[in-house]
Amino acid sequence: MKKRFLILAVLFLAPLPAFSVPMLVQHRTVQFCDGAVNCPITFSMSVTVGNLVTIPASVFAEIGGDNIGNFADNKGNSYTQWEFNNSASGFPVLSVGYSMPTTGGTSFTVTVSVASGTQNYFIVDAVEWSGIQASPLDKTAVNDNINGSDTSFNTGTTATTATANELVIAGVWLGTGNASSGLTSPASSGYQSLFVNQDGAARCCASEFSYKIISATGTQTASWMSSVAGGWGAIIITFNGTAGGGGTGKRVILGGGIL
Repeated sequence: MKKRFLILAVLFLAPLPAFSVPMLVQHRTVQFCDGAVNCPITFSMSVTVGNLVTIPASVFAEIGGDNIGNFADNKGNSYTQWEFNNSASGFPVLSVGYSMPTTGGTSFTVTVSVASGTQNYFIVDAVEWSGIQASPLDKTAVNDNINGSDTSFNTGTTATTATANELVIAGVWLGTGNASSGLTSPASSGYQSLFVNQDGAARCCASEFSYKIISATGTQTASWMSSVAGGWGAIIITFNGTAGGGGTGKRVILGGGIL
């Protein structure tokens, strides 16, 4: 009797894991608002529900303690802010307001406000990002030398990030009183600039915000240099990337036996 060897192959499809990398969707050019208490900035395209909206802002407030008191939009979404605030009169505030909008759409306008005063100077930016978790905030750090006379500055270092794919935003202000601060832009290696204001004379202080997308966990920091010395403050904030749906892969099971 002849023996036959049977090979059995089973082929089936199985999902493979994938991750959604944070991506810049749209970036509204920096808005200057001088001598005001409110500074609105409007996105040029429709904002998508569930994306992250960040509003990097630097403000010199006339009244001591007039920190950036409010971020709001015309769609009724709520905002959280991470900031460096020196409440002494004559010092600005550096802040990132952020929201995961439950209402989006066109003509999406965010307004940054302070409490009072006629000699307030706003520098406000607006960015929409995709690929961010519904609970976006991960790590932060802040550093300053307000009364110093420095030409190099850094945010300090965050704790280790929770996820591999994260958005990192870092900002600095520099109180030079000089129209040509020579502030480096973007921040240190790996960053891309969101905006830079070199005119420390007209608006009290020079400022810069940069971002980067990371692909591995680790501590985060950012640094800058300038050609003019002054007191300064710097912040850094990271946002969690989100796990996405997987692709479809093939899995093969081989087996055999004797007949």
